[in-house]
Amino acid sequence: MTAGVVEEWLNLVNGRDEVVGRVMREEAWASRLPVRVVNAFLINSRGERWIPRCAENKRVFPMRLEVDALEWREVGAFSPFWTLLSTFMRVFESCSDLAPDFRREDFSEAFWLRPRQLLARIAAGDRAKGDLAKRVQRCDGEGEA
Repeated sequence: MTAGVVEEWLNLVNGRDEVVGRVMREEAWASRLPVRVVNAFLINSRGERWIPRCAENKRVFPMRLEVDALEWREVGAFSPFWTLLSTFMRVFESCSDLAPDFRREDFSEAFWLRPRQLLARIAAGDRAKGDLAKRVQRCDGEGEA
């Protein structure tokens, strides 16, 4: 492990989303192994999502727009076998007009964006974590995913 970098373990799952082991995040992404993840959108009273950008020093998805794992209301459950998403995934949302006090080691900046604004930024070339646009499209009904 590199100094200052936290290794992340993920649940390795089978085609029925049953845990069959564990795998390091980097290995799961590199080998496209089926894993389970949780994502959440923080939504304010104007309907904007709080979207942070990963810090430049992150080994996985550096400088990419991202959502983080918060807790709250489930808005979607997806399988990589039935969607174009890369993992078994549950997506949640929470409502607040206050932006989180985020860790500067993990995120370099953050934005409040409506779904269409976020999708337009990604379409215009703003780098984002691989499935972010698909998650927004599926959970907010903004186009096809």
